[in-house]
Amino acid sequence: MIQTLVLIGVILAILATFSRKKYTSNQVTYLPAYTSSHVEDYDTITYDSIRTNAELACFASTLSTHSKVLDVGSGTGHHVHALHQKGVQAIGIDKSTEMVLNSKKKYPHIYIQGDALNMSTFPSESFSHITCFYYTLYYLKHKNTFFQNAYHWLTPGGFLVLHVSKKWDYGSTLTGTLHYTSTHTNRTHRECITKKGTTKCYEHIIYMESEERIVEMAKRAGFIVQSIYPYVLPYKYQNVYVFRRV
Repeated sequence: MIQTLVLIGVILAILATFSRKKYTSNQVTYLPAYTSSHVEDYDTITYDSIRTNAELACFASTLSTHSKVLDVGSGTGHHVHALHQKGVQAIGIDKSTEMVLNSKKKYPHIYIQGDALNMSTFPSESFSHITCFYYTLYYLKHKNTFFQNAYHWLTPGGFLVLHVSKKWDYGSTLTGTLHYTSTHTNRTHRECITKKGTTKCYEHIIYMESEERIVEMAKRAGFIVQSIYPYVLPYKYQNVYVFRRV
């Protein structure tokens, strides 16, 4: 009896691990996003230096040499690096271990593997600014918790800078050495990357909510809207919100 229970437990554990690793739909196997092979192509798909500089410009007037910035969802590290180039202290946090390792290979800054929904990750009033760009907010299921944590980590009068989108518009169709296609719903984003004759597909789990709902959650956590900046073209229906802790 005990051996049978142990065997069942082992089988269930294997099945649970398998379900976390990949999802198969219509004969296409989707791996979890931000694994090592995905991260290798991430910058080719998404990085845009013009967009990065435009995002930083939205709150540049609030920065000083005494500022300390936390970039939530720091990805491959570009925002943190750009801030350091401007003489601003910044660190990044990302849930993906592979993203953090990639960032550390490129840039000599602090990147932490961690969860922005865990308040104990940082002490209270640790940062003057918290940024959260390129759809990172929409990977967070419990956004109220994120806003509460941001309030806790910011100094009084500190700034929370968010990318807020009216719709999911991650990635684009690319041609050349890499071909990219994607589809999405309000809960999943699936993308396929073909390179050198090999196609790999990934699935993102997302939690889209309306712009009005997001602003409401921020206000309820203790923030006010300081300013709103529309994204530069070709990014439509997207804004950078600068909230201030009161």
